[in-house]
Amino acid sequence: MNRIVEVAERLGLVAPERIEGMIHGAPVDIFCKIVEITTKAVLDDEKTAVDDTGTAVLASSSIRSDSGCRCWDCRATKLQALARYACLYADRLIVPISFTAMLTDEEPARVAVADLFYKVNMLRPLLDAGIAVLAPDIHCFCLNCGNTFDKLCDEFDAASFDTYLERVGSDIQVVYRPPIRGRSWYVELNGPPAYIPNGHLILQPLGDYARTPKWAPKRFKRVGSGLGSVLTPDNIRKHRIAGRHFGQLAREAVIQQYNGVRYNASYVTDSPVEAAFLERVYPRDDIALNAKLLLDQIGHQIPLLMDLPLRRILRLRQEDYDSFASYRSALRQVLRDNLGGGSDLDRSIVREICADVILPQVRKLQLDARTKRRSALRKAVAGVGAITATLGLGVVAGMVRPELERIFQIGGVALAGKLGDVLAAIEKHPAEVRSHNMYFLLQLINESN
Repeated sequence: MNRIVEVAERLGLVAPERIEGMIHGAPVDIFCKIVEITTKAVLDDEKTAVDDTGTAVLASSSIRSDSGCRCWDCRATKLQALARYACLYADRLIVPISFTAMLTDEEPARVAVADLFYKVNMLRPLLDAGIAVLAPDIHCFCLNCGNTFDKLCDEFDAASFDTYLERVGSDIQVVYRPPIRGRSWYVELNGPPAYIPNGHLILQPLGDYARTPKWAPKRFKRVGSGLGSVLTPDNIRKHRIAGRHFGQLAREAVIQQYNGVRYNASYVTDSPVEAAFLERVYPRDDIALNAKLLLDQIGHQIPLLMDLPLRRILRLRQEDYDSFASYRSALRQVLRDNLGGGSDLDRSIVREICADVILPQVRKLQLDARTKRRSALRKAVAGVGAITATLGLGVVAGMVRPELERIFQIGGVALAGKLGDVLAAIEKHPAEVRSHNMYFLLQLINESN
């Protein structure tokens, strides 16, 4: 068991309701102690986790639920999808976490610590298996490299903010909502799902930021479902309004570069905008990105596969890693064959790959396994019957004792061997089935049935 899991169990932070109640309800001195032992546990785990072997993927801000909707139900959906993807594809999953937020103001720190333990709860099977690695945003630089790092962050931040401003007024609407009935002000973003998760996002201020800002409009009218004021690009630029959501892309670009080199990992994301922005500064692995789409589609076409517990998938991986590695190589080859000149596969092409290439192989493998198993069983049973008949014939024919004794010796050994063949035919797939590159997927389907 790794250290962060031990801390979670010792503190009782093992369920969402417990995490929320304990972290947000703890007195300041107790909370500070939680932060201390949490950060130490993460750093201790990370020391033993650096490894450049196998297939490693780096979870982007969107797919690890650090951007977009902060509701835990929405975050659970993303984290569950990420965990299943890692189980079915990666040897290591690198999950960046923010020590910066934990060590700043009290309220953001409580949110960050609660988020961390929520991730631990959702990714627990992967943490137990040593696949998930929590990577804190601590970067050790000399003074000169630190200045370069800061400049790089500023450049990326400006680029992401400009990307955001280009869309304001065209297909992104930014609305200021004033405080009402004890609720603080907030900013509402509406736009394409590629830019705004689910097409609608509320940015709620925390702590001191909840006080009405100086730039707040004075006049309001009905906008959508309530009173508000639509903000202009000039106001947004001047006060960097709602830039936090898009500014996350800048921070991610730097983190991706740093952790990508440190862990030899390619990034994976479920956000087209995030992918487009990150590829400017980070080498893009189209196979890793498109593998998630393909695995999602396989799950849609084999619904029972999505209900298979992660620990059972991980157990099958551990018991027969060669089959897992062979299946993953086959998925990569299928993607290489179908990527062509483009770098992205749209969902219709992914559906076709799944329906025309992947699933037919699995169905044929199922049929071959069933046919070969029945054939082996019939042969084994026939062999047992022949030996039994020989023994009976020898007894009936009145053989002399030494000959009869010899027959029983030979027949007994042969009969034991044939019985072993029967058991093998019942319990195992033939070697030619086990050697197929989709055998691991067949095992998952059999397990889910």
